[in-house]
Amino acid sequence: MTFAMLLVVPGVSYGEIFWSLRCDLMVHSVLILNATPTPSGSCLDWQKLCTQCGPNARYEQSWALDSTDEKIYMFGGSDINGTLNDMWVFDLASDQWTQEFPANTPPSARYQQAMVYDPVKKKVFMFGGKTDRKSTRLNSSHT
Repeated sequence: MTFAMLLVVPGVSYGEIFWSLRCDLMVHSVLILNATPTPSGSCLDWQKLCTQCGPNARYEQSWALDSTDEKIYMFGGSDINGTLNDMWVFDLASDQWTQEFPANTPPSARYQQAMVYDPVKKKVFMFGGKTDRKSTRLNSSHT
């Protein structure tokens, strides 16, 4: 059987005056072959993944998927206190978050950066981003 997943990570929820952050991780598993109705009567069913012991609520973070080892990497972003420079890994197989600490100095805090996982080199590559709300743009890359 073949499965496909759509990962939805809620970020900022805008209201008329106030905004709030959400940090729920949801997975939408779709059975592509041999699609059999689930108890809810649909082949499509939402399943909430672990949100315990994971990163704090944030927005404008970057994500990279390692589909071979079934891991999702997340870096930085912003929360209500400012810009972040932490790295988290979500293991889809074990449904667990782990905070990663680099061996050397981590990249500076940033948001709106680009990030991708290279399955050949087994590394995450990150480029650019912004450092503050004054839109100071970064022109640096990190692995």
